[in-house]
Amino acid sequence: MQRIVRMVADNPKITSKDLQEHLAADGVSVHRSTTQRNLHKEHLYGRVMRKKHSHHKQSRLLYTKTHLDKPQSFGNKVLWTDETKMELFRHNKKRFAWRKKNTAFQVKHLLPTGKFGGGSIMLWGCVASSGTEALVKVEGRINSTQNQPNLRDNVQESVRVEVTQGLDIPTRQ
Repeated sequence: MQRIVRMVADNPKITSKDLQEHLAADGVSVHRSTTQRNLHKEHLYGRVMRKKHSHHKQSRLLYTKTHLDKPQSFGNKVLWTDETKMELFRHNKKRFAWRKKNTAFQVKHLLPTGKFGGGSIMLWGCVASSGTEALVKVEGRINSTQNQPNLRDNVQESVRVEVTQGLDIPTRQ
């Protein structure tokens, strides 16, 4: 069993079938469900890998550290904006990794992402503590100057909606 755990620690993306084949190559006959059961006893479970861009890791960490001591009500004043690229014709297959609880964002358990061309659309949206707000299809690149007025208008409209719902979001004119 320790050998299976060591193999998973070295390569969390290994499948139970691959584990079975590695053991069979060394003359050990074991069923896939047995390997899974032994990994579960060690609190290792097959989980969908999280997709994370590595280039924003430092800024996310800095933001988290600076806002760590803020009260829960601080989140009610935040309007989050983000964009995402949706693939229209590609199969976005889920990838799995063996991991323990609360280890989803360790580097070896993350699925690196990248930008590809063709067959996709860019969407931009707002999220507040009360729920979702604007969702806009973005033409071209998100940082292009032609989209800035469009994005600015949608943020302002989302802030207006949040303020009319009684949320205390600071605004600047």
